[in-house]
Amino acid sequence: EVDQAILDVVSSTQFINGPEVKSFQNELANYLGVKHVITCANGTDALQISMMALGLKPGDEVITPSYTYIATTEVIGLLGLKPVFVDCDPDTFNSSPKAIQEAITSKTKAIVPVHLYGQACNMQEIMKIAKANPKQKSLAKLLLDITPILIILIIIIV
Repeated sequence: EVDQAILDVVSSTQFINGPEVKSFQNELANYLGVKHVITCANGTDALQISMMALGLKPGDEVITPSYTYIATTEVIGLLGLKPVFVDCDPDTFNSSPKAIQEAITSKTKAIVPVHLYGQACNMQEIMKIAKANPKQKSLAKLLLDITPILIILIIIIV
């Protein structure tokens, strides 16, 4: 079944928004119980689309780990946002909740934790920080999780 689906896409040469892609989007939206799904060519596009959809403004600070793939920082810079790098947990190499807490300022608008090596960040602690930070009034607006199969972004608005 999978081989046939791949063959159908390759044979049609409709790789971008072709019928198989649209079918996948619809099936995924139904499965997740959401109205919209946007498929992307890569994680960089997904990061850019997500950050653009959040309405972040040039100069807004976005906290992200110093140890990450370049696309995370590339998109932050491309949109005129200011990356604020935080140290990673030395045991997991994931975003350190303590470092995130210490980096939040009045200009912080988002946190982009990065999961590495099959280990998830401590999202409970990071969400607690985002929601309870006394420097900010708004709560987290967007939080999606990452799975081994689907690349779904984690962006927290504080």
